[in-house]
Amino acid sequence: MQSTPRRLIFLLVSGLVLSLIFAAAAGAQSGADLWVDANEADLPAGGERLIVPQRYRTLTLDSDGLLTLLQSAPAEGSEAAGQGSVILTLPLPDGAWARFRLVESPIMAPELAALP
Repeated sequence: MQSTPRRLIFLLVSGLVLSLIFAAAAGAQSGADLWVDANEADLPAGGERLIVPQRYRTLTLDSDGLLTLLQSAPAEGSEAAGQGSVILTLPLPDGAWARFRLVESPIMAPELAALP
């Protein structure tokens, strides 16, 4: 008879944890939509290609979207930074994606950063 209350408690706790995970993921800004598959023939011609891999994937980056995402990064040490609200997703060579939590961490003295 004790297995039923334990099971109920387990299900309730599991549901709560999953709800929190999905809520955090829904509230987080992600850079995954910054990347779009591109047809290589549509890209501007560059210099001579010295290395041509046997397999690769061509992507384009929404640079304006990236700038917006970077500007929305919370300050290091803030409550928002602890929540991991800004995530940048980058493509990896093996075709997978890596997610990085972004925070603003200025390294220059404010007086120097204010100079033109």
